[in-house]
Amino acid sequence: SWKKTNNSLTPNLRKLPPRRPLDEDDDVEDDPAWSALQSQLIPCSVCGRTFFPERLPVHRRVCKGKPSPRALKRAASLREQPTSSTEGKEIWHTCSFAPGRMNFAAKKFLTGVKRSFLINFELSFMNSLYFDFCHSTVFPDFLFIMKCASSESASSATAAKKLSTFNNTGGFTADSIPQHHYHLGENNYAVVSDFGNVLNVHIRKFKTNENGRIFPTKNGVSCSPYVWESLVTEMDNSSLPSETGKVLIVRDTLFLTSAWIENVPCVSLQRYVTKQDFSRQFLPSVCLLTETEWNQLQCIRKKISESCMSLMFNNFLKKKILLEVSSRSPRTNLQMELSDVEMVLSMSLTELLADNIKSRIVKVMVCNGCIENQANQLGHECVTMNFESRHSLYGDLAILSIDIELLVKEFVEKNMQMLNYINETFLNNLNIILLVKNACDMYIASDIMPHRMF
Repeated sequence: SWKKTNNSLTPNLRKLPPRRPLDEDDDVEDDPAWSALQSQLIPCSVCGRTFFPERLPVHRRVCKGKPSPRALKRAASLREQPTSSTEGKEIWHTCSFAPGRMNFAAKKFLTGVKRSFLINFELSFMNSLYFDFCHSTVFPDFLFIMKCASSESASSATAAKKLSTFNNTGGFTADSIPQHHYHLGENNYAVVSDFGNVLNVHIRKFKTNENGRIFPTKNGVSCSPYVWESLVTEMDNSSLPSETGKVLIVRDTLFLTSAWIENVPCVSLQRYVTKQDFSRQFLPSVCLLTETEWNQLQCIRKKISESCMSLMFNNFLKKKILLEVSSRSPRTNLQMELSDVEMVLSMSLTELLADNIKSRIVKVMVCNGCIENQANQLGHECVTMNFESRHSLYGDLAILSIDIELLVKEFVEKNMQMLNYINETFLNNLNIILLVKNACDMYIASDIMPHRMF
Protein backbone atom coordinates (compact mmCIF):
# COMPACT_ATOMS: atom_id res chain seq x y z
CA SER A 1 0.00 0.00 0.00
CA TRP A 2 1.10 3.57 -0.68
CA LYS A 3 0.38 6.92 0.90
CA LYS A 4 0.83 10.48 -0.30
CA THR A 5 3.39 12.56 1.62
CA ASN A 6 4.56 16.02 0.55
CA ASN A 7 3.06 15.62 -2.94
CA SER A 8 5.03 12.40 -3.50
CA LEU A 9 4.07 8.78 -3.18
CA THR A 10 5.99 6.84 -0.55
CA PRO A 11 5.35 3.30 0.66
CA ASN A 12 3.98 2.51 4.10
CA LEU A 13 7.22 1.92 5.95
CA ARG A 14 7.68 -1.00 8.26
CA LYS A 15 9.01 -0.53 11.74
CA LEU A 16 10.88 -3.00 13.86
CA PRO A 17 8.56 -4.37 16.60
CA PRO A 18 9.55 -3.71 20.20
CA ARG A 19 11.97 -6.24 21.58
CA ARG A 20 11.25 -8.13 24.75
CA PRO A 21 13.66 -7.32 27.60
CA LEU A 22 16.79 -9.44 27.71
CA ASP A 23 17.97 -11.25 30.76
CA GLU A 24 21.63 -11.28 31.70
CA ASP A 25 22.15 -14.79 30.28
CA ASP A 26 19.87 -14.27 27.28
CA ASP A 27 21.19 -14.53 23.74
CA VAL A 28 20.32 -12.46 20.68
CA GLU A 29 19.65 -15.56 18.58
CA ASP A 30 16.89 -16.79 20.94
CA ASP A 31 14.20 -14.93 19.00
CA PRO A 32 14.02 -16.27 15.40
CA ALA A 33 11.39 -13.74 14.32
CA TRP A 34 13.50 -10.87 15.56
CA SER A 35 16.61 -12.25 13.86
CA ALA A 36 14.72 -12.66 10.56
CA LEU A 37 13.61 -9.04 10.60
CA GLN A 38 17.02 -7.88 11.73
CA SER A 39 18.71 -9.59 8.76
CA GLN A 40 16.67 -7.45 6.34
CA LEU A 41 18.07 -4.16 7.61
CA ILE A 42 20.50 -2.30 5.32
CA PRO A 43 23.00 0.24 6.67
CA CYS A 44 23.26 3.77 5.32
CA SER A 45 26.65 4.34 3.72
CA VAL A 46 26.78 7.91 5.08
CA CYS A 47 25.65 7.85 8.70
CA GLY A 48 25.69 4.11 9.44
CA ARG A 49 22.07 3.84 10.60
CA THR A 50 20.10 0.83 9.37
CA PHE A 51 16.73 0.77 7.61
CA PHE A 52 14.46 -1.58 5.75
CA PRO A 53 15.04 -1.61 1.97
CA GLU A 54 11.95 0.48 1.17
CA ARG A 55 12.87 3.16 3.75
CA LEU A 56 16.53 3.55 2.83
CA PRO A 57 15.94 5.67 -0.36
CA VAL A 58 13.71 8.04 1.61
CA HIS A 59 16.37 8.41 4.29
CA ARG A 60 19.13 9.10 1.77
CA ARG A 61 17.31 12.22 0.55
CA VAL A 62 17.67 13.90 3.93
CA CYS A 63 20.77 12.18 5.30
CA LYS A 64 23.53 14.69 6.01
CA GLY A 65 25.97 12.28 7.55
CA LYS A 66 25.25 13.50 11.07
CA PRO A 67 25.04 10.99 13.93
CA SER A 68 21.70 10.54 15.62
CA PRO A 69 21.00 12.04 19.07
CA ARG A 70 21.40 8.62 20.64
CA ALA A 71 24.81 8.25 19.02
CA LEU A 72 25.86 11.66 20.31
CA LYS A 73 24.64 10.74 23.78
CA ARG A 74 26.65 7.53 23.67
CA ALA A 75 29.73 9.46 22.51
CA ALA A 76 29.31 11.94 25.36
CA SER A 77 29.28 9.09 27.86
CA LEU A 78 32.67 7.92 26.54
CA ARG A 79 34.31 11.32 26.95
CA GLU A 80 37.42 11.15 29.07
CA GLN A 81 38.96 13.75 31.31
CA PRO A 82 42.29 15.29 30.21
CA THR A 83 45.42 13.98 31.91
CA SER A 84 48.90 15.37 32.36
CA SER A 85 50.15 13.54 29.28
CA THR A 86 47.72 15.48 27.08
CA GLU A 87 49.17 18.80 28.23
CA GLY A 88 45.71 20.08 29.21
CA LYS A 89 44.24 19.57 25.73
CA GLU A 90 40.90 17.81 25.79
CA ILE A 91 40.46 14.70 23.68
CA TRP A 92 37.04 13.83 22.27
CA HIS A 93 36.06 10.30 21.37
CA THR A 94 33.50 10.19 18.58
CA CYS A 95 31.83 6.88 17.78
CA SER A 96 30.65 6.22 14.23
CA PHE A 97 28.26 3.42 15.18
CA ALA A 98 24.53 3.30 14.56
CA PRO A 99 22.33 4.03 17.58
CA GLY A 100 21.55 1.08 19.80
CA ARG A 101 22.18 -0.33 23.25
CA MET A 102 25.67 -1.70 23.73
CA ASN A 103 27.01 -3.50 26.78
CA PHE A 104 30.72 -4.26 26.95
CA ALA A 105 33.60 -4.23 29.38
CA ALA A 106 35.03 -0.74 28.97
CA LYS A 107 38.72 -0.43 28.28
CA LYS A 108 40.81 2.66 28.77
CA PHE A 109 42.40 4.17 25.73
CA LEU A 110 45.86 5.66 25.67
CA THR A 111 45.95 9.42 25.88
CA GLY A 112 48.68 11.87 25.06
CA VAL A 113 47.80 11.90 21.38
CA LYS A 114 48.99 15.02 19.54
CA ARG A 115 47.22 14.51 16.21
CA SER A 116 44.23 12.66 14.83
CA PHE A 117 44.51 8.95 14.20
CA LEU A 118 42.33 5.87 13.90
CA ILE A 119 42.39 2.98 16.33
CA ASN A 120 41.76 -0.37 14.66
CA PHE A 121 40.60 -2.89 17.21
CA GLU A 122 42.03 -6.39 17.19
CA LEU A 123 39.68 -9.29 16.63
CA SER A 124 40.22 -10.54 20.17
CA PHE A 125 38.96 -7.25 21.56
CA MET A 126 36.00 -7.20 19.19
CA ASN A 127 34.99 -10.66 20.36
CA SER A 128 34.81 -9.35 23.91
CA LEU A 129 32.02 -6.93 22.98
CA TYR A 130 28.44 -7.94 23.70
CA PHE A 131 25.99 -6.45 21.23
CA ASP A 132 22.35 -5.93 22.12
CA PHE A 133 20.20 -5.16 19.09
CA CYS A 134 17.40 -2.62 19.42
CA HIS A 135 15.82 -0.77 16.50
CA SER A 136 19.09 -0.78 14.56
CA THR A 137 22.30 -2.70 14.23
CA VAL A 138 25.59 -1.99 15.90
CA PHE A 139 28.28 -2.96 13.38
CA PRO A 140 31.45 -4.59 14.71
CA ASP A 141 33.63 -2.71 12.22
CA PHE A 142 33.05 0.72 13.74
CA LEU A 143 35.98 2.99 14.39
CA PHE A 144 36.82 5.23 17.27
CA ILE A 145 38.29 8.51 16.11
CA MET A 146 40.38 10.24 18.74
CA LYS A 147 40.75 13.85 17.75
CA CYS A 148 42.96 16.30 19.58
CA ALA A 149 41.79 19.90 19.38
CA SER A 150 45.24 21.40 18.96
CA SER A 151 46.35 23.86 16.32
CA GLU A 152 49.94 22.72 16.81
CA SER A 153 49.05 19.17 15.77
CA ALA A 154 47.42 20.44 12.59
CA SER A 155 50.47 22.45 11.63
CA SER A 156 52.82 19.56 12.38
CA ALA A 157 50.71 17.18 10.33
CA THR A 158 50.77 19.61 7.41
CA ALA A 159 54.52 19.92 7.62
CA ALA A 160 54.90 16.14 7.66
CA LYS A 161 53.08 15.87 4.34
CA LYS A 162 55.65 18.02 2.52
CA LEU A 163 57.94 15.90 0.37
CA SER A 164 61.63 16.50 0.11
CA THR A 165 63.25 17.13 -3.23
CA PHE A 166 66.09 14.70 -2.67
CA ASN A 167 66.56 11.22 -1.25
CA ASN A 168 68.85 12.30 1.61
CA THR A 169 66.40 14.32 3.71
CA GLY A 170 68.88 14.37 6.60
CA GLY A 171 71.41 16.39 4.64
CA PHE A 172 75.12 15.66 4.36
CA THR A 173 78.47 17.14 5.33
CA ALA A 174 81.24 18.58 3.19
CA ASP A 175 83.46 15.60 4.06
CA SER A 176 80.89 12.99 2.98
CA ILE A 177 79.19 14.17 -0.22
CA PRO A 178 76.70 11.49 -1.35
CA GLN A 179 76.80 9.71 -4.67
CA HIS A 180 75.52 11.66 -7.69
CA HIS A 181 76.20 14.97 -5.90
CA TYR A 182 78.79 17.31 -7.44
CA HIS A 183 80.13 20.47 -5.83
CA LEU A 184 80.43 23.36 -8.27
CA GLY A 185 81.89 25.88 -5.83
CA GLU A 186 80.71 28.01 -2.93
CA ASN A 187 77.12 26.88 -2.14
CA ASN A 188 76.06 25.50 -5.54
CA TYR A 189 75.75 21.79 -6.30
CA ALA A 190 74.73 19.68 -9.27
CA VAL A 191 72.64 16.70 -8.16
CA VAL A 192 71.11 13.79 -10.06
CA SER A 193 68.06 12.62 -8.08
CA ASP A 194 65.54 9.84 -8.63
CA PHE A 195 63.28 10.83 -5.75
CA GLY A 196 59.63 9.92 -6.25
CA ASN A 197 60.49 7.74 -9.28
CA VAL A 198 61.26 10.88 -11.28
CA LEU A 199 64.77 11.32 -12.64
CA ASN A 200 65.92 14.95 -12.61
CA VAL A 201 69.14 16.93 -12.78
CA HIS A 202 69.23 19.72 -10.19
CA ILE A 203 71.52 22.74 -10.27
CA ARG A 204 70.73 24.26 -6.93
CA LYS A 205 72.02 26.36 -4.08
CA PHE A 206 72.56 24.56 -0.76
CA LYS A 207 72.80 25.95 2.75
CA THR A 208 74.72 24.82 5.83
CA ASN A 209 73.02 24.75 9.24
CA GLU A 210 74.57 25.33 12.64
CA ASN A 211 75.55 21.65 12.89
CA GLY A 212 77.53 21.74 9.68
CA ARG A 213 75.02 19.72 7.67
CA ILE A 214 74.18 20.80 4.12
CA PHE A 215 70.60 20.99 2.85
CA PRO A 216 69.07 22.04 -0.51
CA THR A 217 67.18 25.29 -0.92
CA LYS A 218 64.48 26.43 -3.32
CA ASN A 219 66.96 28.57 -5.26
CA GLY A 220 67.78 26.47 -8.29
CA VAL A 221 66.48 24.75 -11.39
CA SER A 222 65.76 21.15 -12.31
CA CYS A 223 65.38 19.49 -15.68
CA SER A 224 65.02 16.06 -17.21
CA PRO A 225 68.12 14.11 -18.34
CA TYR A 226 67.11 14.76 -21.95
CA VAL A 227 67.11 18.54 -21.40
CA TRP A 228 70.39 18.27 -19.49
CA GLU A 229 72.08 16.37 -22.31
CA SER A 230 70.76 18.93 -24.77
CA LEU A 231 72.43 21.62 -22.64
CA VAL A 232 75.68 19.63 -22.73
CA THR A 233 75.72 19.69 -26.53
CA GLU A 234 75.27 23.48 -26.46
CA MET A 235 78.03 24.19 -23.94
CA ASP A 236 80.90 23.99 -26.43
CA ASN A 237 79.25 26.39 -28.88
CA SER A 238 78.08 28.92 -26.29
CA SER A 239 80.09 31.99 -25.29
CA LEU A 240 78.55 32.18 -21.82
CA PRO A 241 79.24 34.08 -19.62
CA SER A 242 81.90 36.20 -21.34
CA GLU A 243 79.52 37.74 -23.89
CA THR A 244 77.18 40.19 -22.19
CA GLY A 245 73.51 39.76 -22.99
CA LYS A 246 74.02 36.34 -24.58
CA VAL A 247 70.87 34.19 -24.43
CA LEU A 248 70.65 30.42 -24.81
CA ILE A 249 67.35 28.51 -24.93
CA VAL A 250 67.43 24.72 -24.50
CA ARG A 251 64.51 22.57 -25.71
CA ASP A 252 62.10 25.47 -25.26
CA THR A 253 62.12 24.99 -21.50
CA LEU A 254 65.48 26.15 -20.05
CA PHE A 255 66.57 29.78 -20.36
CA LEU A 256 70.22 30.78 -19.89
CA THR A 257 71.62 34.29 -20.05
CA SER A 258 74.85 36.02 -19.10
CA ALA A 259 74.98 38.93 -16.68
CA TRP A 260 77.52 40.94 -14.72
CA ILE A 261 76.84 41.16 -11.00
CA GLU A 262 79.25 43.28 -8.92
CA ASN A 263 81.72 43.20 -11.82
CA VAL A 264 81.66 39.39 -11.84
CA PRO A 265 80.44 37.51 -14.95
CA CYS A 266 77.62 35.09 -14.10
CA VAL A 267 75.28 32.69 -15.85
CA SER A 268 71.60 32.77 -14.91
CA LEU A 269 69.50 29.61 -15.36
CA GLN A 270 65.71 29.74 -15.22
CA ARG A 271 62.91 27.43 -16.29
CA TYR A 272 59.82 28.58 -18.18
CA VAL A 273 56.64 26.85 -19.29
CA THR A 274 54.46 27.29 -22.37
CA LYS A 275 50.76 27.84 -21.70
CA GLN A 276 47.84 26.69 -23.80
CA ASP A 277 47.67 30.08 -25.52
CA PHE A 278 51.38 29.61 -26.48
CA SER A 279 52.48 32.35 -24.10
CA ARG A 280 55.51 31.66 -21.92
CA GLN A 281 55.74 32.11 -18.18
CA PHE A 282 58.99 32.02 -16.22
CA LEU A 283 59.13 30.02 -13.01
CA PRO A 284 60.21 32.09 -9.98
CA SER A 285 63.22 29.97 -9.00
CA VAL A 286 66.54 31.13 -10.48
CA CYS A 287 70.02 29.61 -10.28
CA LEU A 288 73.02 31.95 -10.53
CA LEU A 289 76.46 30.51 -11.34
CA THR A 290 79.72 32.41 -11.40
CA GLU A 291 82.16 31.92 -14.27
CA THR A 292 84.22 29.54 -12.13
CA GLU A 293 81.16 27.44 -11.27
CA TRP A 294 80.03 27.42 -14.90
CA ASN A 295 83.44 26.15 -16.01
CA GLN A 296 83.33 23.49 -13.29
CA LEU A 297 79.89 22.40 -14.53
CA GLN A 298 81.34 21.96 -18.01
CA CYS A 299 84.22 19.89 -16.64
CA ILE A 300 81.96 17.41 -14.83
CA ARG A 301 79.19 17.24 -17.44
CA LYS A 302 80.26 13.74 -18.49
CA LYS A 303 80.04 12.51 -14.88
CA ILE A 304 76.54 13.96 -14.53
CA SER A 305 75.44 12.19 -17.72
CA GLU A 306 76.90 8.92 -16.42
CA SER A 307 74.95 9.36 -13.17
CA CYS A 308 71.76 9.84 -15.19
CA MET A 309 72.38 6.63 -17.13
CA SER A 310 73.29 4.72 -13.98
CA LEU A 311 70.05 5.66 -12.20
CA MET A 312 68.02 5.26 -15.39
CA PHE A 313 69.07 1.67 -16.07
CA ASN A 314 70.09 0.33 -12.66
CA ASN A 315 66.98 1.65 -10.90
CA PHE A 316 64.20 2.53 -13.33
CA LEU A 317 64.72 -0.27 -15.84
CA LYS A 318 64.78 -3.02 -13.21
CA LYS A 319 61.79 -1.62 -11.30
CA LYS A 320 59.71 -1.27 -14.46
CA ILE A 321 60.56 -4.80 -15.62
CA LEU A 322 59.52 -6.35 -12.30
CA LEU A 323 56.33 -4.28 -12.28
CA GLU A 324 55.43 -5.32 -15.83
CA VAL A 325 56.13 -9.01 -15.13
CA SER A 326 53.97 -8.94 -11.98
CA SER A 327 51.00 -7.73 -14.06
CA ARG A 328 51.21 -10.76 -16.38
CA SER A 329 50.04 -14.32 -15.80
CA PRO A 330 52.87 -16.77 -15.05
CA ARG A 331 53.88 -19.34 -17.66
CA THR A 332 55.15 -22.90 -17.46
CA ASN A 333 58.87 -23.44 -17.09
CA LEU A 334 60.88 -24.39 -20.16
CA GLN A 335 63.10 -27.44 -20.53
CA MET A 336 66.23 -25.32 -20.71
CA GLU A 337 69.24 -24.62 -18.57
CA LEU A 338 68.97 -21.50 -16.47
CA SER A 339 72.21 -20.11 -17.90
CA ASP A 340 70.88 -20.52 -21.45
CA VAL A 341 67.63 -18.75 -20.59
CA GLU A 342 69.47 -15.82 -19.00
CA MET A 343 71.73 -15.54 -22.04
CA VAL A 344 68.72 -15.43 -24.38
CA LEU A 345 66.98 -12.80 -22.24
CA SER A 346 70.13 -10.68 -22.01
CA MET A 347 70.63 -10.80 -25.78
CA SER A 348 66.98 -9.92 -26.38
CA LEU A 349 67.21 -6.87 -24.12
CA THR A 350 70.44 -5.81 -25.83
CA GLU A 351 68.85 -6.02 -29.29
CA LEU A 352 65.82 -4.00 -28.21
CA LEU A 353 68.03 -1.35 -26.64
CA ALA A 354 70.11 -1.13 -29.83
CA ASP A 355 66.95 -0.67 -31.91
CA ASN A 356 65.77 2.09 -29.57
CA ILE A 357 69.14 3.83 -29.77
CA LYS A 358 68.98 3.72 -33.56
CA SER A 359 65.48 5.19 -33.72
CA ARG A 360 66.25 7.89 -31.14
CA ILE A 361 69.44 8.99 -32.92
CA VAL A 362 67.38 9.54 -36.05
CA LYS A 363 65.00 11.72 -34.01
CA VAL A 364 67.60 13.86 -32.22
CA MET A 365 70.12 14.15 -35.05
CA VAL A 366 70.52 17.65 -36.48
CA CYS A 367 71.15 17.86 -40.23
CA ASN A 368 72.11 21.37 -41.33
CA GLY A 369 71.46 20.46 -44.95
CA CYS A 370 67.86 19.56 -44.22
CA ILE A 371 67.35 22.60 -41.98
CA GLU A 372 68.70 25.02 -44.60
CA ASN A 373 66.97 23.10 -47.40
CA GLN A 374 70.21 22.70 -49.34
CA ALA A 375 70.34 21.05 -52.73
CA ASN A 376 71.97 17.67 -53.38
CA GLN A 377 70.37 15.67 -50.61
CA LEU A 378 72.93 12.90 -51.07
CA GLY A 379 75.48 15.27 -49.57
CA HIS A 380 73.50 15.96 -46.40
CA GLU A 381 74.90 14.85 -43.05
CA CYS A 382 71.93 12.55 -42.49
CA VAL A 383 73.19 10.51 -45.47
CA THR A 384 76.95 10.87 -45.39
CA MET A 385 77.56 10.47 -41.63
CA ASN A 386 78.26 6.89 -40.54
CA PHE A 387 76.82 5.29 -37.42
CA GLU A 388 80.01 5.60 -35.39
CA SER A 389 80.08 9.37 -35.85
CA ARG A 390 76.38 9.60 -35.11
CA HIS A 391 76.84 7.70 -31.89
CA SER A 392 79.78 9.87 -30.90
CA LEU A 393 77.74 13.06 -31.36
CA TYR A 394 74.23 12.00 -30.36
CA GLY A 395 74.61 8.68 -28.51
CA ASP A 396 74.17 9.98 -24.95
CA LEU A 397 71.33 12.28 -25.98
CA ALA A 398 69.54 9.38 -27.69
CA ILE A 399 69.97 7.01 -24.74
CA LEU A 400 68.65 9.52 -22.19
CA SER A 401 65.59 10.18 -24.36
CA ILE A 402 64.54 6.51 -24.56
CA ASP A 403 61.07 5.68 -23.27
CA ILE A 404 61.87 3.11 -20.58
CA GLU A 405 58.26 2.00 -20.13
CA LEU A 406 57.88 1.27 -23.85
CA LEU A 407 61.20 -0.59 -23.89
CA VAL A 408 60.14 -2.75 -20.93
CA LYS A 409 56.76 -3.54 -22.49
CA GLU A 410 58.41 -4.65 -25.74
CA PHE A 411 60.92 -6.79 -23.84
CA VAL A 412 58.27 -8.59 -21.78
CA GLU A 413 55.95 -9.19 -24.73
CA LYS A 414 58.81 -10.53 -26.82
CA ASN A 415 59.79 -13.05 -24.13
CA MET A 416 56.40 -14.15 -22.82
CA GLN A 417 57.43 -17.82 -22.93
CA MET A 418 60.28 -17.06 -20.52
CA LEU A 419 58.23 -14.87 -18.21
CA ASN A 420 58.94 -17.03 -15.16
CA TYR A 421 62.67 -16.46 -15.56
CA ILE A 422 62.44 -12.66 -15.66
CA ASN A 423 62.78 -12.16 -11.94
CA GLU A 424 64.83 -10.24 -9.43
CA THR A 425 67.63 -12.82 -9.51
CA PHE A 426 68.05 -12.44 -13.27
CA LEU A 427 68.09 -8.64 -13.03
CA ASN A 428 70.62 -8.64 -10.18
CA ASN A 429 72.96 -10.84 -12.21
CA LEU A 430 72.56 -8.58 -15.24
CA ASN A 431 75.49 -6.24 -15.91
CA ILE A 432 73.62 -3.13 -17.02
CA ILE A 433 76.75 -1.12 -17.90
CA LEU A 434 78.03 -3.91 -20.13
CA LEU A 435 74.57 -4.35 -21.65
CA VAL A 436 74.37 -0.67 -22.66
CA LYS A 437 77.89 -0.83 -24.11
CA ASN A 438 77.02 -3.95 -26.12
CA ALA A 439 73.86 -2.26 -27.41
CA CYS A 440 75.88 0.73 -28.61
CA ASP A 441 78.42 -1.57 -30.29
CA MET A 442 75.58 -3.49 -31.92
CA TYR A 443 74.15 -0.24 -33.29
CA ILE A 444 77.53 0.81 -34.74
CA ALA A 445 78.07 -2.65 -36.26
CA SER A 446 74.69 -2.50 -38.01
CA ASP A 447 75.96 0.22 -40.38
CA ILE A 448 75.82 -1.17 -43.92
CA MET A 449 78.18 1.58 -45.17
CA PRO A 450 80.67 2.19 -42.34
CA HIS A 451 83.33 3.72 -44.64
CA ARG A 452 81.41 6.80 -45.59
CA MET A 453 82.78 10.32 -45.71
CA PHE A 454 82.25 11.02 -42.00
